[in-house]
Amino acid sequence: MKMSYRYFEFRAFENLVKLSQLLGENKELFQLCEKQEEIRKRQNVIRKGKICAVVAGEFKRGKSSFINALLGEEILPADVCPATAVPNRIIYGDVPRSWLRYKDGSEKEIRIEELSKYVMKSAEIRENTEDEIIEALIEYPTIPGREYLELIDTPGLNDDIYMDSRALSCMENADILILTLSPSSPFSETESRFVARILEQGKVSRIIVVVTKIDELADAEEREKLYSYLREQIVSKTEERLLETHETGEPVFSAWRSILNGLPMFGVCSPEALEAVKEKNAQLYRESGFEELSGSFFKIIQSVYEKNCIQDAIDSALRVSAEFEREQPQILECCRKKRSESEESRKCFAEECYLMVEQNTLDEIKTALWQRIETFISTVPDDMGRQFIKCLSSIRVLDSRLIDRELREQSARSEVWLNTRINKELLPELQRLLTEKTAEWYQNILSRLNCMPQLAENGMESVSELAEKLTEQPFPFSAEFTGSAFCWKSYPVPAIEKLVEPDLINEIRGAIDESIAWWSMEEKRLTEEILKKAAEQVSGEIEKIVLTLYQVKQKELDLWEETENRIKSETLTRQLRMIAEESEHLKAEFMRTAEDNKKVERN
Repeated sequence: MKMSYRYFEFRAFENLVKLSQLLGENKELFQLCEKQEEIRKRQNVIRKGKICAVVAGEFKRGKSSFINALLGEEILPADVCPATAVPNRIIYGDVPRSWLRYKDGSEKEIRIEELSKYVMKSAEIRENTEDEIIEALIEYPTIPGREYLELIDTPGLNDDIYMDSRALSCMENADILILTLSPSSPFSETESRFVARILEQGKVSRIIVVVTKIDELADAEEREKLYSYLREQIVSKTEERLLETHETGEPVFSAWRSILNGLPMFGVCSPEALEAVKEKNAQLYRESGFEELSGSFFKIIQSVYEKNCIQDAIDSALRVSAEFEREQPQILECCRKKRSESEESRKCFAEECYLMVEQNTLDEIKTALWQRIETFISTVPDDMGRQFIKCLSSIRVLDSRLIDRELREQSARSEVWLNTRINKELLPELQRLLTEKTAEWYQNILSRLNCMPQLAENGMESVSELAEKLTEQPFPFSAEFTGSAFCWKSYPVPAIEKLVEPDLINEIRGAIDESIAWWSMEEKRLTEEILKKAAEQVSGEIEKIVLTLYQVKQKELDLWEETENRIKSETLTRQLRMIAEESEHLKAEFMRTAEDNKKVERN
């Protein structure tokens, strides 16, 4: 009794799932990515659970007629003149049905009898429908291999470049190539180039050659000569094509040897086979060559299915487990390196951010403000001195009390005069400079921040969003430059006994200079305080970004540490070895079952 392969599919798939969960996902570790990709590939093959056989050959090789004979029904259009322009995909279905699949993703169900209207090549169809149709799909209950197989009928190879490209695109997911040849023009250059391209793709596991219209050669000896000639031509011409673009030691030649060595070849007459099925004529069916082909074809399907779907899945589990143990030291070193890089990255980011907003980055603005203050006060002492000289010149009596009173009044007037000038001339200019320069400084910080490489790293979306929001927000610092009012630090009116001395004006000038210098120093101190507040406020905004990045990086560091601990754990090694052992047992059991099934088939 034959055992179902579903049991082995389930077990192999289960081992792959366990293996994937043990290895974990980490896009930064290319070793793990490669292994996870291989696991996913094998899982997808099992999920698909089908073998794809593509029927290809030159224009009018009888591909559609061959498939009809294989199905035992005239399903595909196979008239004398038209040729297939759209690929036909035939899969198993309990009830016959067909539909079209279009480039925009839409589908349209049609009657099987309408297929020729859409899939055969003609000028009208090419213009109106063909360019939009990806493929025609047909479900039919008589497909050999049932749930294991899907058949694809392709456009002719030598019809035109458009058809050649469609035929090649059909091969992208093919497991088996059924190459149809004919006795009248066996294995052309087009077909040799096509086979070479298929071997280069590396997707096909087996090639089956079907010589259609074999009834053109009635003599059995002539047929055998043709088969021998074709085998030799296929091997030699394909090698010639490969040597045009490859060196002999390249992997494609391994596929060339393994696939083309002992090439299965069958001669058939499709019309006879169809007639035999309709009339239930076993003798005619045998003479058509389809009896031999059908039996061998199903065995090949089963063999490819075993290899592609089950055996490769088991071998992948064994290979990945072994490779992981072998590469464990390199993976651990990579984890440590990534952890170190992550730590260094966040440290550099924080240092760079804090450097950008340090108060010394505002020195240029401070210098500009101080220069403006210095320019403003450069003429003030002389102007004030002249005011006091004018005041003294107006006194006609050398009276100490009168001089004292006049100087005190002048001191008040000069103080008002200077404060008026400060408010009208200096403060607006300082305010303008402060606003413009701090805005430029802030924009420069934002530009540098958004150009920092850490923001472009994977997982930094939350940090990038904060930086973008900061860019969109108005400048977070706003201050009115009120300045300090001028007042006399050193009063310009000496003691009464000194008012009549010759150096009175020098005493006054000294008081003016000292007071102006003190006011200037105080004004500069205020600018420093304002700039310090600006740096603190902007620093607060930047610190939010730094802290967010630190949190993200900390999660990254924790993940690397967790990954490192998991990879070097004895538990993981033990579980991987258990999966390898299970896979070894499963492989042995599968090989025994496959052999038992073959014995059942032979009996």
